[in-house]
Parts: sequence; C-alpha cells; structure tokens
Amino acid sequence: VDAAMVIGGLGVETYFGFFMTSPSEKLAQLADLLAEEERKIPDLINELTEKLQKPVMAVKLIPEAISEPEIYESLRKKGIPVYPNPQRAAIALSYLVQRYEYLESLGQGDQIYEKVAVAIGHP
Repeated sequence: VDAAMVIGGLGVETYFGFFMTSPSEKLAQLADLLAEEERKIPDLINELTEKLQKPVMAVKLIPEAISEPEIYESLRKKGIPVYPNPQRAAIALSYLVQRYEYLESLGQGDQIYEKVAVAIGHP
C-alpha cells in the first residue's frame, strides 16, 4: 500500500442532526458516543501516517446541501488533505506519483517521503 484514502463515513454529528429531528434518548446517546470517538480520528490518522510513512487523504461524500462536518476541519488542521470527491483525490495521488518519480530520478530516494509529504501538505 502506497497511500490511503478515507472515503466517507465521517460527520456523525452532522448526519444525525440532519436526518433526525427528534431522536430518542438512546439514539442521542449513541450519536454522542460516536461523535466522541470520531473526534479522535485526526490524531489517529496523523499517528499512523507518521508511523507508516504513507500519505493519507480524506474524501467527503456529503451533499453540498448539508454543512460540512467539523471533523474535516480537524483533519485539515492536522495536515490531512480533504477532497470533495474520489476523482479529485485520485488526481492528487497521481501528482504524488509524478513527484515521487521526479525525486527518484534525481537520486533523492532517501528523502522522498519528506518532500512528497510537503507536496500534499502533510506535516
């Protein structure tokens, strides 16, 4: 695996708020628990990126009619790029490959991750 895309599945608070006008108490508790766990995701992704030395990007699959979930701003603050659709994320990955190949051609193979990470905005 050379890179990872987190596609959808984020934005629990926004989704629950949009789709449920009056959730039951148990459902509201579940939403709170899921939201609490979701807030840990940016740090977790950042730790894994550092450990594995692989770029990670997120793709949001929410309709434009719904306000953007807070989680995406948290990801951006950690240096994890967020794309509006899988096509844009794939294009970004193709540019990463081109950058890698260019750096490799210069004989800078041992410094590639750091330079590629800068190219996608990862710390």
